[in-house]
Amino acid sequence: MRSWIAALVVLVTGLLPALAQVSDVCVSCGEMIKTEVLMFSSPYYKERQPVCSACAALQTYCFICRLPAKKHLDLKDGRIICERDVKIAVLSGEEAKMMFEEVKRDMILTFRGAKVLPDRNIKFALSDKTDLEGLSRFKRFPSTHNALLGLTRSRAKGDDFEHDINVLAGMPRNKFLAVCAHEYGHAWMQENLADGRTLDSDTVEGFCELLAYKYIVEKGDEVEKKLILENDYTHGQIDLFVRAENDYNFYHIMKWIISGEDPSLSSAKLQRVLTLRSGSAPDFAWPPPNAVRTAWPTNLVLKNISGTAKRRFAMINGATMMVNESAKVPFATSNITVRCLEIKDASVIVRVAGESEPKELFLPAKVNGTAQ
Repeated sequence: MRSWIAALVVLVTGLLPALAQVSDVCVSCGEMIKTEVLMFSSPYYKERQPVCSACAALQTYCFICRLPAKKHLDLKDGRIICERDVKIAVLSGEEAKMMFEEVKRDMILTFRGAKVLPDRNIKFALSDKTDLEGLSRFKRFPSTHNALLGLTRSRAKGDDFEHDINVLAGMPRNKFLAVCAHEYGHAWMQENLADGRTLDSDTVEGFCELLAYKYIVEKGDEVEKKLILENDYTHGQIDLFVRAENDYNFYHIMKWIISGEDPSLSSAKLQRVLTLRSGSAPDFAWPPPNAVRTAWPTNLVLKNISGTAKRRFAMINGATMMVNESAKVPFATSNITVRCLEIKDASVIVRVAGESEPKELFLPAKVNGTAQ
């Protein structure tokens, strides 16, 4: 589970010439500001944003940017998303499932070499705030967070597990991907911890936040990276996990999570991440096997187009993207960066990094309803 960081709101009254030079258009209503300019901070903007006095008095704040929102989408759980951020919010269950599958594939590669890799035993659902809060009482590892972004419930069935993962709707896409990575970490721990292994709740959440952090670093999203590191709900464990990975690599962290002696990481004794319980060292391979991915694609394939006419998503070799987004796409023995330029009804136009000309990819032809 992950928590939201409340944005700092800074209020400046009066008509200041310096502020007028920044912008005289209200970020909330889009109208020219003719009275006083009030400046609001948001984690998603480098500079404070100008708001007119009428919008500053609104009681409606965007769930994503935390700025006053005059024009907005109302979610059924009471949250709102401003008109600007609706474009980047994950609101479709179909889109969310595609994105989770992308994250799951990447997490399986991250944990390759481990004993168990949860896959087909995961049931994923996009949920609203009310649903998540109703399910949270079943959480095995409680936390003192103040808002739920995701929830994983695991249950044993004989020697096997089944996992239900619910992730909050309405988050921006990169944050949504990070939360999916975090929740996959809970499922992975349930199936891989050695018998008798105990971890305190902050450490559990800290390790899962490390997975989210690694995912965001890969995406190059400095805003979400900063939010993860500034979030104090793991009580400093995320910072220690980041340090431990830098000092000892992810392989040793995996081994410690599975069968370490201590229930948490200590800043004064970070080297204890190398200390495992006697006779319980995990028996997974390192370097991990490279053949976990059964078939690396050798060409770019447009697998799916989803969404609405105004907000489409394309899946290329398992990676999803919107127009004007770039993604690392599995190709040959590595990944290549692909930028989506246009999404049509049955094709997309993309530009591959290093190539001068864009190319068009088409959906596979269907024969009797089956893609060929």
